[in-house]
Amino acid sequence: MSLLLYGIISSEPDPPRTGSWRLPRGVDGAPVYLVEAGTLRAIVSRVVRSTATATIARALAYARVVDAVHADRVIVPMRYGCVVREARQVVELLHTRAEEYARVLQAVNGCIEMGIRLLVDRAEPATHATFPLDDVRVPGGVFARGAGMAYLARRQRIYDDQDRKVREVEAQLERLRAVFSGWFVRCRAECPPAAPVGPVLPAHAFALHFLLKREWLPSFRQAFRRIDHAQRSRLLLSGPWPPYNFVGPERVANSFTDPQL
Repeated sequence: MSLLLYGIISSEPDPPRTGSWRLPRGVDGAPVYLVEAGTLRAIVSRVVRSTATATIARALAYARVVDAVHADRVIVPMRYGCVVREARQVVELLHTRAEEYARVLQAVNGCIEMGIRLLVDRAEPATHATFPLDDVRVPGGVFARGAGMAYLARRQRIYDDQDRKVREVEAQLERLRAVFSGWFVRCRAECPPAAPVGPVLPAHAFALHFLLKREWLPSFRQAFRRIDHAQRSRLLLSGPWPPYNFVGPERVANSFTDPQL
């Protein structure tokens, strides 16, 4: 038997928000308990490593535990699949990363996560009829003759169009982020690489993740409702969630702190 980690909380007094401290059963119905080391506690349950593969039922059971703790305590939530062999390794993890976890717990204290996903139309790959096989201009002003060079020129145009589309959507995300200025602590943008592999844009690949104070949620939702209806119809608002996207390594290029705060 191994141990499945759900999250990290502080072992210091933390007044509960709901007035109770009850944990649901974990993955595969296993009891959930705490492993303590220093000023931290890890939330774990026993799991057979060979059956720890994610399924919908297991993912939902895992999320219920994290959500229950998040409703009552400050938590550093883990992603499903963080498994160690024995409690001794959990203790070692808590000692080794104590300062890091303490900083994260402080940063997300009193916060929730909201997500907005932008629905982007798939870019249709160009057909062979779009570009003639002969007299295709390639970079440098040179004309390419023959199927080989024409094919390469077509592919270049496809990727150029796709890069332009990505830049346009990134600009949309930046304008969208500005709508919520004053109602979030941090924001992270989720975008595909500037030049994705393949002739089409990934579906639903663009999103913003917001870290905000719990008490700001009504104002955040009100700001969302003020967005133009035509634009709002292409947005998916989700949450509140535990701060999954704000407990990992910092991604400076795609992370913003609200300048209003």
